Amino acid sequence: GMYDVLAYAQYNAINPVTEPPTTKKDFATYFAALMDSLKSTQAAVLVGNIPDILDMPYFHTVPGVVIDTVTNTPVKDESGNTIPLVGVEEGDLVLTPARVFIRQGYGLPANFPKSNGQPLPEDVVLDKNEQAVVLDLIEGYNTAIDSICEARKIPVVDMYSFFKEISQGTEIAGFKLSADFITGGFYSLDGVHPSDLGHVLIANEWLRTINDNLPVSVPLINVPDRISQIAYSDSLLVKP
Repeated sequence: GMYDVLAYAQYNAINPVTEPPTTKKDFATYFAALMDSLKSTQAAVLVGNIPDILDMPYFHTVPGVVIDTVTNTPVKDESGNTIPLVGVEEGDLVLTPARVFIRQGYGLPANFPKSNGQPLPEDVVLDKNEQAVVLDLIEGYNTAIDSICEARKIPVVDMYSFFKEISQGTEIAGFKLSADFITGGFYSLDGVHPSDLGHVLIANEWLRTINDNLPVSVPLINVPDRISQIAYSDSLLVKP
């Protein structure tokens, strides 16, 4: 599922990837067998589909151009153009761990004082072809989830649409949420896992699907009433 594509997209920046991600065909086979096994227990089953992981701040926080570390703005050449990092092509995504390498001089053009003359390692760059693989797998996995669950009358929590709504920007109880790193409020500092408020909102999405499909009525977490408690433990929330 999600960690198949996430492990592939994070590449070797976090842990060495020694095998290709599960194929769409194999995923459908394994997932169908798992759903049949769970249904045979007579327990209530719900499934969440897979969000677009490339919307996560881990994949779009570090720009692919040289940044002035004093002003935190792009360095420009004599013609006023930004200067791309060495090893980064147009359309590539630079992963968050690339910051460590950039500080060591990787990716900086040879005429820059701190350059070590080496391009950014490909382990911290997700090129357009790799992005296409990720998106194709997510679409294929979600298609399998939808069809297999529909045939077995298993409710699906639409995490894909929910995370897309976050990435496009929304406001909850007076707080702005987006997929921006730190200031977005929805993600934690690793740029992948949700913050405290993010987990609360995800829990409510699951509770809505449970209440709509099962003979229960579980109260949702009242975010406006509890926002002060959440904000106390979650320093990433930013008021509008």
